[in-house]
Amino acid sequence: MPMRIGRFLPSDLSATPTRGWLDALPYGLCAVDPAGTIQLTNREAGRLLGWQADECHGRNLHDLIGCQLSEPASEETCPLSAVLRSGTALPLLPGWIRDRYDRMIPVQCGLAPVFGGAQSRFLFAFHDLRDQIQRDETLLHLASMPEEAPFPIVELNEDGSLLYANPAMARLLQDFGYTPSAFPRLLPADIEEIARLCLRTGGTIGGIEVALEDAWYGWTFCPVLSRRRVRGYAIDLGAVWGPVTECRR
Repeated sequence: MPMRIGRFLPSDLSATPTRGWLDALPYGLCAVDPAGTIQLTNREAGRLLGWQADECHGRNLHDLIGCQLSEPASEETCPLSAVLRSGTALPLLPGWIRDRYDRMIPVQCGLAPVFGGAQSRFLFAFHDLRDQIQRDETLLHLASMPEEAPFPIVELNEDGSLLYANPAMARLLQDFGYTPSAFPRLLPADIEEIARLCLRTGGTIGGIEVALEDAWYGWTFCPVLSRRRVRGYAIDLGAVWGPVTECRR
């Protein structure tokens, strides 16, 4: 994140136009000097950390947020401090930051230099992972339901290939079969694109209908980013609304 936007930043980060689009970013951003002193935070950083911008200004980044990229670290072993010393960018990594109430927030974060010489600065960017983790836990709970679950469940890789089908889906595969290219007829024809979009955006894709001669199912696909998998859940729309031919008359 910081690597991508750094080349577009002017040297004066406090300028009103610059602050405007920094505040519009969907992730937290802190600009720090080579000593790790915070010079600027955007709106999302303040929301996640619970601090006002003027409360962050002049404080040490490590002291403010802590550093738990892999395990609790002192400033001497902090990966963020190592970046400040070496000037080498830290790639995006999962980690934890501390808010003003001493709560640890799971994030994906990165740190990169964006200016050299007298204007040397670094950008620390972080994205809140709490919603994603909660969604993954919910999906894992659903996936761990008894195999006798009455609704179809599938698991796909990022190419849309079928990796798992629960017994309810397996029975439907037997009933409705496959296309000549060995593609399950009950899955959307554009499942490869759906799977890739799901993983690329990290969002749920729902409301997808598959209508066959004597079957009508609605699909919802959810990403499990930690495993690079997509899970699909189907409901029998024909059982809810009646045969597809009658509903579309």
